[in-house]
Amino acid sequence: MSETNDTEQPSATRPAAELGDSSTRSMAEKAKAMSWQAKLFIVLGAVLLALGLTGQFTAGNGVDITKDEAIEIGRPEVPFEPETADARLVRQGFGLRPVWAISYSIPSDDEDKDFDQHTTVEIDGGTGKVLRVITAS
Repeated sequence: MSETNDTEQPSATRPAAELGDSSTRSMAEKAKAMSWQAKLFIVLGAVLLALGLTGQFTAGNGVDITKDEAIEIGRPEVPFEPETADARLVRQGFGLRPVWAISYSIPSDDEDKDFDQHTTVEIDGGTGKVLRVITAS
């Protein structure tokens, strides 16, 4: 007859904690077992997620100037009588400042170029201040 040790259990009947089953390990034990690179990755991911969500939630704020108001504010900056005006609201900078970019133009009859004259005026979407005027001929 073979002699068996009653204190040693076969691996199939050992408690999960002895086998290192991760489902029974506490969060503290799991955190201690993680490398510093993994911890850094998680922290950076959380920070980026928080910044992204903050930017998304505040992106709609700060626009006090309507599209039509922006077109009227920029019109005196144009050195010609435009035939068309197209306005787009864009965001600039880290704070996502709202800026109206208004393109005033005279379309060209020449197939080789799009415009006879073109000027873009950038206007702060919150204050209505003219930020920049770009004229191309």
